[in-house]
Amino acid sequence: MEGSVLKRKVNLFLFFIPLVLLIEPLKLDELLVDRLALSEDVVKAVLPYVVFSLSALSLIPLAGFVESAVEELAELLGPFIGGLLHTTFGNVAELFIGLSILLSGIPHASEIVLGSIGGVIVRNSLLGLGVSTIFGSWRNGRMKFDVENATEYSTVFVLAVVGLCLPTIVTLLPNAHAGGEGGESSLLLPGGIPLTVYLAIVLLLSYLAYLGFAVFRLGEGYNLVDFRKQRRLERLQRKQAKRGFVPSALATLPDTGALFEEERESAEQRLQATAQPGKRVYAKAGMLEHKKRMREARGERGLFHQYPVLRGLVAALVLGIATAGVVAMSEHFAESIESILKANADLQHYEFFLGLILIPVLTGVVELYGSISAARENRMEIAMAVTAGATIQMILLVVPILVIVGQTMGHPLDLVFKPLNIIIFCAATFIFMLLSRDGESTWLEGTQLSTLWLLIAVVALFLPPR
Repeated sequence: MEGSVLKRKVNLFLFFIPLVLLIEPLKLDELLVDRLALSEDVVKAVLPYVVFSLSALSLIPLAGFVESAVEELAELLGPFIGGLLHTTFGNVAELFIGLSILLSGIPHASEIVLGSIGGVIVRNSLLGLGVSTIFGSWRNGRMKFDVENATEYSTVFVLAVVGLCLPTIVTLLPNAHAGGEGGESSLLLPGGIPLTVYLAIVLLLSYLAYLGFAVFRLGEGYNLVDFRKQRRLERLQRKQAKRGFVPSALATLPDTGALFEEERESAEQRLQATAQPGKRVYAKAGMLEHKKRMREARGERGLFHQYPVLRGLVAALVLGIATAGVVAMSEHFAESIESILKANADLQHYEFFLGLILIPVLTGVVELYGSISAARENRMEIAMAVTAGATIQMILLVVPILVIVGQTMGHPLDLVFKPLNIIIFCAATFIFMLLSRDGESTWLEGTQLSTLWLLIAVVALFLPPR
């Protein structure tokens, strides 16, 4: 119930959208000067900050509507299509904000975008996991979780981050070849194609593999074996039912009639695991199922719950409108940043804080709320999978799109991070991997993770100018 009240309050930020959209057509700056007799210089100086704040806050409920619409469609279309939608729209805000900033011509635009990429890693592995652990442990005490599920995501998480660091590592080598006059920022391979374009293609191929494994569970040995066992069990039961004999499930498999009690219990446990071939599901699908059970427990029913086709149409319409809103607000957000940085040269050294801290936090509020909700219900494995999955999607899908679109539009994004960025998000990733392997979470771990994120934010804010 508290979550519903919070969502309704956050939705009030939607009223900022028409304000942002009407500022330029109505020439609000001129109206303020003429009607309120304000100084023109003051209005021009303050208005970009107003647009920046309003557009940033409006992105929070828009991301929430995108998430809700995708969840509704996922529930109607099934886990496979739902998982595909989640992986496609999961980082829509980060994608369009990154594109808007990259293509806007903002001073140090590429550094801001690179900072936001690293910021998503730090946000998820430190802030997201830390705050979720604090709230979850405060309610449930020491929380246990499935180590195998958590390790599966953390391993892909680490590998994706390592791949992201490769261009930076290459530029640090003494014999690295850099083409053109751009030095290390224009690293070229044979054929005149930048290294980052090759990397983007490889990351997209890795994304397809990630979809096949995490969403569609293709070629997953244990799942296929369990599924085939279950199918054979069902066929055998149908044959025996036709003969008039309906055996118990445990009697149809070997070992369940073993002489010793321990062997029988072990066989029964294996059978129960076999009878649930969909137990290990995509993280967002697990989150969706969790939310569904919570709604059913509270007796809540969605709009048009008796008309699935109408529900699907409404969800698709909401998804389209919300995505268009994210695109529009992202453009105004980027334009306001451009105006602020051009008018205040002293603020240009804050691009590190802007990219690493501010933008990732604004775009990650919805994911943070979802992971906290799962942790409070003692579903820490879902919270960890969601935080890791968001980073994996960012690196494997959003980053390649930014690189390819930027290269095509004449605003190349060379994935060459500052050494400080590399140290920060590699350390955060390593910490996430360590915490995912012990099988339990405590409030102290969450506090330490959140404190480390705050320390990074302070360093980014007060980092001396270059």
